[in-house]
Amino acid sequence: MLVRYGLDRRAGLDRRAVVHQLQVRPFASVLIGMFGGLMVGITSVGSGSLMIVLLLFVYPMLGANQLVGTDLTQAVPLTMAAALGALVFGHVEFAVTTSLILGSVPAVLIGSLLSSRAPDRYIRPAITFVIFASGLKYVGVGTTALGWILCSVLLAAGAIWLLYIRPRQLAREAGEDLVVEEPPRIQTT
Repeated sequence: MLVRYGLDRRAGLDRRAVVHQLQVRPFASVLIGMFGGLMVGITSVGSGSLMIVLLLFVYPMLGANQLVGTDLTQAVPLTMAAALGALVFGHVEFAVTTSLILGSVPAVLIGSLLSSRAPDRYIRPAITFVIFASGLKYVGVGTTALGWILCSVLLAAGAIWLLYIRPRQLAREAGEDLVVEEPPRIQTT
C-alpha cells in the first residue's frame, strides 16, 4: 500500500476511474483470485488484506472506494466457498459464528456507506492501518504489544501530519491563493 501510494504520487496519478470505465485484465484478475482463494482457504485471511493490495497494482486508476466495493463483491462467493469447506470438515463453532454475524452485518453496512462517500485519501490509510495490524497479529505479536505498537504508529502518523504534511499543504494553498507582486525596482547609477 505504501509503495503504491509512493508510485502514485511520483507519477502524479489521481485515482478517479470508476469500475464500469475500466479495461478489465482477466488473466491478472484470475491469478489474483486464485492466489486469494488459496490464501483464504488456508488462513481465512486474504479476501481484503491481500487481494486489495494486488488489485491496487493491477488496476492503478481505481480509487480505494471502488476497490473496496469490487473486493467485497468477490469476497461473498469466496467466503461462502471457504465456509462450506469448513462446514464439511467440521471446523465451525456455531455460537461464535452467530455472535460474529450479529455484530458484523450492521457494521459492514455502515462501513460500506462510509467508504462509498469518503475520499480516497481517508480510505487508503485506513486500509493500510488494518492490513498492518493484521500482519502484525499473524506474525505472532501479542495483543498488548500490538495495542502499544498501533497506538505508537497512530501517534507518529499524527505527529508527522501535524509537523510535516499539514504545514506544507497550508503553504501550498496560501501560495496558490496569494499572488505576490514584486515591488518596482529603483535603478541607481
